[in-house]
Amino acid sequence: MSEQDDDGAPVATSLAGFAPVPVSTRLMSGSVVVRSYKERWVGDDSDVLLPDRVHAFVDIDMTAWAASCLTATDALFSPHMAGAIAALDPDCAAALAGLREQFATLIAGTLTAVLLAPGEAPAVESARALFRRSLLERLGAAYASRAGDAGPVLVCPPSPVVRDGRAVTASAPGSVAEALLWDCVVTVATSQAAQDELLLSVIAKDLPAAPADLATATCVVAPPPSATLLDALARMAFEHPQVWPHLAKILKGGDPIVARAALQRLTALIGEVARTWPEWFEGAPPAAEGAGPAPAVEQAGWSYLVDFSQLPVLRLTRLPVAGGALPPWPAIAGFVTPSEKGQATDRYQAEASAPFAAEAPLTFIWAGLPLLWAPAVQVAASARRNANLVPPGAPDGTLVDPAFVYRTPPVLGAAIRPFADLPSSLFKVGAGAATLSEAMDDLLASLLAGPTLAGLALRDVRIDLDISYNVALGAEETPLDSGVPIFRTRETLASSPAGSDGTVAVAAFRRDMVEALVAWRAAARPEDSRAALCFAIGLSTAGPESPFPLVRLGRVEIKVPMAQGDWWQ
Repeated sequence: MSEQDDDGAPVATSLAGFAPVPVSTRLMSGSVVVRSYKERWVGDDSDVLLPDRVHAFVDIDMTAWAASCLTATDALFSPHMAGAIAALDPDCAAALAGLREQFATLIAGTLTAVLLAPGEAPAVESARALFRRSLLERLGAAYASRAGDAGPVLVCPPSPVVRDGRAVTASAPGSVAEALLWDCVVTVATSQAAQDELLLSVIAKDLPAAPADLATATCVVAPPPSATLLDALARMAFEHPQVWPHLAKILKGGDPIVARAALQRLTALIGEVARTWPEWFEGAPPAAEGAGPAPAVEQAGWSYLVDFSQLPVLRLTRLPVAGGALPPWPAIAGFVTPSEKGQATDRYQAEASAPFAAEAPLTFIWAGLPLLWAPAVQVAASARRNANLVPPGAPDGTLVDPAFVYRTPPVLGAAIRPFADLPSSLFKVGAGAATLSEAMDDLLASLLAGPTLAGLALRDVRIDLDISYNVALGAEETPLDSGVPIFRTRETLASSPAGSDGTVAVAAFRRDMVEALVAWRAAARPEDSRAALCFAIGLSTAGPESPFPLVRLGRVEIKVPMAQGDWWQ
């Protein structure tokens, strides 16, 4: 909130809409030289366990570290402790008072407007003065969320967990085309605070060779040539729990020599934090990679943004793929999937029969994926915080200052590979075909055709065919098949737009099959009453790596018309 001064300039009367910039919006890691101490002190250098050692800190929320340091500083100014410190070491007491003033000034200087609205000039200077006065009363409240304030949460969100990925294939498909469709199901557990969003990406192309590297990616900071705020906060976090108890004992009649040594070390630790603070903020604090609405990973086929600001309603945005097309809406267990109207953003309402459970993991289902277009899928997830704070009705172009936007490294789930194994199901193709060539066209079309989905492309595929000639013997009600093997073949079909070396064009493969079957029929002259060509078909991925089986169809039949020799062409 703001008013105007005598000159018409805005003057802040509250801190609503303002917040201090986080120390870092990504988790930090690094190696820092720290000190350990003996459990019992005498108040001199012998209290230290030498040598100092290098300690590795991993995935640290530096803003949380800073808040702990400020809270520890506040503890030195509690009524009883402040008096004890002044009596124990007046110089340290004066130094700590100066450090508290310095912290208040430094942190207040990072206060800024959370929203960037075109043409608006927020009263940041008067807000900083107001914030500084509040910090002098309590430093530890600097990064805390204020009651009733819908502002940013200045804590790194936890990384999502991608689990329970599975492929669901048709159990009783009515056609070959249905047999080649599958559902990808995956569960994602993620933070669902009102300031949080989930970035979700579906990768349905060549999968990375080492997904574990991506799943554990984090920011690793090399040991700096000189001390930084990371070093100072790390030492404070590591040493304060060892040093503080020796100072606190002064309130219960503890040894003043020991307490003075502890006080001097704490003053030095706090002073190092204050000394390194300005340089850290002079350069931009480490920001979240790709804070905008980008895919969780670059190689994504489909990407989505799930907004939790309106729970129990989920607000989901589909990010366009190449060419501007939108990926399909996923189903989310317990929610109603919106109708397809070409909209990029829509709402998922909780089903009446499935009451919404806060923070419950979300199960996503991508139904009807074509096996040859999506022979394997991985789902990547990343959490983003504070980017959704722009309120309805804000001026066009209003954005959250990127300094407040957190984004976790992407977490990549395990590869999900479907396999449709239908050795006994009977499928009939080529009904009504005037020739064998037309029947083979129908067979290959049922295998290689599929639904058109944005961002997916047909791939080369390895096909294994075991062809036999079956004649139904015996009564019509209880036929007895008599199968005569014809031949087996294996080829890699160039079903992608640019087939790779060693592949065969689909048209050439069909021609070769027809010619081979016509030649066999001319030589064998089989009975054509109640006869059928029977195909056992296997489809597998094609590529430099070991092929993965996709489909096994044991009984695909083309009925042979009786006494129609011209059909065999």
